[in-house]
Amino acid sequence: VLNGLQQKQFLFPQTVVELEECLKERDIVTAHPALSPVPASGLPSKASTPHGGKANGAVRLDKRQIEQRIEEDRERHKRARESIWAVGPNNDQELEKLWEEVSEIGEDDYLGGEEDTAERYRMVEVE
Repeated sequence: VLNGLQQKQFLFPQTVVELEECLKERDIVTAHPALSPVPASGLPSKASTPHGGKANGAVRLDKRQIEQRIEEDRERHKRARESIWAVGPNNDQELEKLWEEVSEIGEDDYLGGEEDTAERYRMVEVE
């Protein structure tokens, strides 16, 4: 994939080399987690097996940590979606918000509209 993007000149050769190196490092860490300097979660694990060691080299989180992460994800998602509903009850405000977010109309938009209209007429004739 990377070579294909390089051939199409979407990526520079140096970028492809850097990405391949990152992928090789990731494959090594995935195959041998003990070689990773940082646990997969990015946080040190406090949970351990009953014998005091880590379970098979894997990072384990206790139930409280998992619930905290789930709750943080919910809050983050909620805040990200608040802007969608931050429009007042007046329909003009919603129209203005949408109008500001949309890009300018180009010739390809008109062409696409004409094609859609022609297809709709063909479908109506068939039925």
